[in-house]
Amino acid sequence: MSGKREASSGYHLGVDNLVLARTGAEAWAAAAQVREPAVPRGNVAALAQILTTDPDPVRRGLAAVALRDLGSRAKAALPALVAALQDSEVAVRMMTANAVGGLGSDAAAAVPALMAAGSVKGEQVHVLRAVATALGNIGKPAATPALPLLQELARIPRVQWAAEAAQRKLE
Repeated sequence: MSGKREASSGYHLGVDNLVLARTGAEAWAAAAQVREPAVPRGNVAALAQILTTDPDPVRRGLAAVALRDLGSRAKAALPALVAALQDSEVAVRMMTANAVGGLGSDAAAAVPALMAAGSVKGEQVHVLRAVATALGNIGKPAATPALPLLQELARIPRVQWAAEAAQRKLE
């Protein structure tokens, strides 16, 4: 099948991940043993501590998600979030950028760190999209210096939409 229906416009579809997994009785038995990770709980300081020091990248990422969900109440964790933008794990960096973006204009001090994270050569598109979105959420005037970076990010097909949306917020 090729082409598109006349009435279909303004939609984009992309595949970011393809998971290959073992099948069969042994694989199902192993999968049955997997348990959902516990989302870290606690105050902002405890979550920031997990984010920056826990050896388990899943817990670090979930701490970033918990901070994101706290919204402006997580402002005190901004230094930890800025540090975690350089985490060794892609998922942690992505979730951290999402958490920074969740702070909106309260995360203005993180703009230089977000710009640095968005400038890393070969960075995963998931992280770049989260960085672009965070910059847009921080808004004017604090994130305006990031416009040249967002223009560069908009040249990456799988980042384009997020970068252009952020640019519109900053122009």
